[in-house]
Amino acid sequence: MIVQPYPRAKGLHLRARIRGAAGVCVAVALFPLATYAKIPNDPLYAQQWYLEKINAPAAWDVSTGSRDVVVAVLDTGVATDHPDLQRVLWVNQKEILGDGIDNDGNGYRDDANGWDFIDDDASIEPEFVPEYLPEAMHHGTLVAGIIGAEGNNYHGITGVAWNVRIMPLRVLDSFGRGDSMRVRQAIAYAVAQGADVINMSFVGIAEDPLLAEAIADAYHAGVVVVAAAGNGEEDSADKEIGLDLATYPLQPVCLDALLGDNAVVGVAATDRQDRRAVFSNYGSSCVDIAAPGIDIIGAEMQRPAEGEGFTAWYGGYWNGTSASAPIISGAVALAKSLRPELSATALIAELRATAHLPYGDTGLGSGIIDLAAYLNAIRSATTIAEPPSPATFFPGDKNTVAVFAPSLGEIKQFNGSAVGTALSTISGSSLAYADVTRDGTPDLLVGARKEHTPEVLLLNWDGSVERSFSAYADTMRGGVRVAAGNVSGSGSYQIVTAPQGGAEPLVRIFSSGGELLGQFLAYAPTFHGGVSLAVGDVDGDGRDDIVTGAGPGGGPHVRIFDDHGNLKGQFFAYGSSYHGGIAVGVGKLASGAYRIVTAPLQGNPTVRIFDPQGKLDRDFLAYAPTFHGGVSLAVGDVDGDGRDDIVTGAGPGGGPHVRIFGLEGNLKAQYFSFATSYRAGIVVAVLH
Repeated sequence: MIVQPYPRAKGLHLRARIRGAAGVCVAVALFPLATYAKIPNDPLYAQQWYLEKINAPAAWDVSTGSRDVVVAVLDTGVATDHPDLQRVLWVNQKEILGDGIDNDGNGYRDDANGWDFIDDDASIEPEFVPEYLPEAMHHGTLVAGIIGAEGNNYHGITGVAWNVRIMPLRVLDSFGRGDSMRVRQAIAYAVAQGADVINMSFVGIAEDPLLAEAIADAYHAGVVVVAAAGNGEEDSADKEIGLDLATYPLQPVCLDALLGDNAVVGVAATDRQDRRAVFSNYGSSCVDIAAPGIDIIGAEMQRPAEGEGFTAWYGGYWNGTSASAPIISGAVALAKSLRPELSATALIAELRATAHLPYGDTGLGSGIIDLAAYLNAIRSATTIAEPPSPATFFPGDKNTVAVFAPSLGEIKQFNGSAVGTALSTISGSSLAYADVTRDGTPDLLVGARKEHTPEVLLLNWDGSVERSFSAYADTMRGGVRVAAGNVSGSGSYQIVTAPQGGAEPLVRIFSSGGELLGQFLAYAPTFHGGVSLAVGDVDGDGRDDIVTGAGPGGGPHVRIFDDHGNLKGQFFAYGSSYHGGIAVGVGKLASGAYRIVTAPLQGNPTVRIFDPQGKLDRDFLAYAPTFHGGVSLAVGDVDGDGRDDIVTGAGPGGGPHVRIFGLEGNLKAQYFSFATSYRAGIVVAVLH
């Protein structure tokens, strides 16, 4: 891209000219509204009003950060000699500065503290070229200081996160201009070098699918990407008015639309009264959260030889969403310091869940950040890096869990702390648990294993087979999945089946006696990867819906049907690149709201919880992140508290480890269901 220099001009008008220029797809979205002030005599923390506003002092009682956490600042560069930043700069331990050698072999020679993607060298400071924009020269240093200016060091200001590392990556030139190619390169560099958070305080117009892919790669690597929502356009009175991003989408803040995941945390700006700042863009399709963005004092470059605008290390006051985004990046850095094992999805979900809504619907996503509430929620989150040693205990005694070890042919019932007599020599691979016969005694439904005739067995707890029937033609030997529920709305239970694999994805509905009542294709007839099943009243209409998940080889596609096969809703539960298959479940909160639960059949054991429209509510790790054997999933009110629980079972390679979580992701109980030496995987079911 060829960039033409512009003469000096006021930041507001210059930015408008830059955004209208051909080929320019990134522009700085922050500029001061006053001349640069000297450092006041009072402590500068007292002027950082926004820290009190977001409840930072109480949050710092929980964590002030960790030097193991790295925030990549993609911007105009950072003043490396700044007294509040020089000791917090990220250091590439594998590189020797100044020897002219690419010591770590990453393609970037002498990248000891970051990289300049504008000039393609290791200098990470803004460059004083003959023509430059003062606001742009300060911009990266300002953003870095808001995130992580060293706290409690008797200098100037305090960052949101006192003790994190800043990785400066220069992607904007001395006028605040850049392009998406350099941004993509910087994102890839940040991920490869172990960044935990990426801050992008800029916006652009052109949609770039390759930039979306780079962000998706970062997200799936566990990196939280934070982007400013941008400032609006000038009206006839030369006053900036925020834009609705649903109508005027900007990038990268709106790239979520291309990804299917909430991979970009879009940040809008608020004022001292918790109202949307008049200049801030808005719209919950792109904005996830808001933070203060007016009257910000911050770190600046001190270069007296360059003139009046560079005489002090600190200055202001600054207005813009570019000041709001680093507040959120600092917050996520604190959360990552506190719980480094949490996924990007978990960090984002808690960030949104703990925000508070301002007055009125102003398009600020989940609302304004409450840093103390966020860190307290992160501290108590149940996602853990390694499960503790399981104990044989269980909450309550009002409901029952059944656990099936297919390779052993045994099913065990767990009710309270009691373990029922094991049923042996059962051939099958899937399990449902419901009083299908309506005789007051729960029935076990077992679907056939692969290579067996496609039967469904109804078992009594004494091991006897009450009845059986063939769900598909005898030539179908891919295994049968089974579920049960009141899908007809008649009050009686029907049996729902789907192929486990090796056949077209034909869902069938049977009466309790095995009479075929209906059937439909859940996915394209050419897909033979199998279908996961769950039954539950997703929309609260009094009759159970059929929820399906695509098996291995398909995308993470969740679909919702009625008993006639009418499609009622659908969404992707994980990134579109995931093809390992998903398990599905349906649960109800105490409030009566319904949730759809998913778990991967392969790969990272992240359980996700969605509302009926497919919006991600939260997620958590069911087991250690290194376990990739898949997760068996069941949902039901295990302990009789009026709220459904999530029951997971470890797949092949894991022990027979059953874990019970609330629908908020809180761990409630766990135990080993068979001998700890058993490693062939278990299947779980909850009494429906």
